[in-house]
Amino acid sequence: MTPKNHKMRGFTLIELMVGVVISIIASIVIFQVFAVAERQKRAVTGASDAQVNGALSIDTIEREVRMAGFGLLNSVLNDCNPASTYSYYDSGSGTPGPLANFATPVSIVDGGTAPDTISIAISGGDFDANFRFGRTTLRSNMPQSSAELNVDTTHGCAVGDLMMMVQPCTSGTTVAGSCTLMQITQVQDSALKIQHNPGGTPSYNPPNNYQNDNNWPAFKMDSSCKAYGVCMPAPTNSGTVFSVTSRQLQIQKGASAAVPIAPEIMDMQAQYGLVAGATGAPTWQEASGAWAGALTKAQSSQIKAIRVAIIARSGEYEKPTNTAGTCETTTAVAGLSTWATFDTTAWPSAWQCYRYKVFETVVPLRNVIWSAT
Repeated sequence: MTPKNHKMRGFTLIELMVGVVISIIASIVIFQVFAVAERQKRAVTGASDAQVNGALSIDTIEREVRMAGFGLLNSVLNDCNPASTYSYYDSGSGTPGPLANFATPVSIVDGGTAPDTISIAISGGDFDANFRFGRTTLRSNMPQSSAELNVDTTHGCAVGDLMMMVQPCTSGTTVAGSCTLMQITQVQDSALKIQHNPGGTPSYNPPNNYQNDNNWPAFKMDSSCKAYGVCMPAPTNSGTVFSVTSRQLQIQKGASAAVPIAPEIMDMQAQYGLVAGATGAPTWQEASGAWAGALTKAQSSQIKAIRVAIIARSGEYEKPTNTAGTCETTTAVAGLSTWATFDTTAWPSAWQCYRYKVFETVVPLRNVIWSAT
């Protein structure tokens, strides 16, 4: 039996409402703290991603550029007159013709307000066991459209290699400094013959009518000044291109499709490092004016290094914090690089709502420096 003076006790409605309000306020504070912490975490993560993407991009470019060029080829070209140096390339694209910049280790295309593009000429194969180029001289005159060379040795020359034929002095109608780049299609070691037949894709050997129409030289076996040829692995002049498209750094090799390397790369700027002689500190030149497009032999021989600047963006969008609603995460990119100018006119309108990281490097062209030319 329940005593008559016993009273049932509990929370009143007002007490419950006060408790609920306090719980809501505590939850709001907790979620606010969580949101701030989450924003900070995403900002740090985004900055880390930009660091990784930029470092990966600059490292990949540096590894490729260091191996650019053929040191000995630059020396061979010292005997070549640019006005009488002939080349040809058919990639199968339907537009065969002269091979521009085949002796230039690195070519930069100035993008203006857009990112620059870097193209690299590098060996497409291995050197022989002694790391030597093959060198040979003619045993008999070579007619203008001949596809066969009678040489004194085939050592160091292989099918698929390129050969630069050089006439170092005037012989008959062939003037001094006449040079032709050709590709070896057959080597006859016992007969001491090297052939460079037209056809195939890709091909550095033009049809006979192309040689005749463009007055390609006929090399002479002059007793006092023999024409000679230098064999070397074929370069990948048609590929190894770095570019920035849709905020991605891409690499393209040969006829293959471009492959993305790193995302959130906003811009890439590059300059030539020029040294007039064998030694000296480089002067820096934009790829514009006389340095735009195909370069002369004299210009190509001066390129001893390039410098590259890349700006990477964090993937984290940071909301405006002011009453005007304008982003102030990054107010300007001017001054982020010690030498490069980044143009933001083509960037998304909300570019100031992101953080950026700039990477710079100077890359010496190892194969060119070793040539001492």
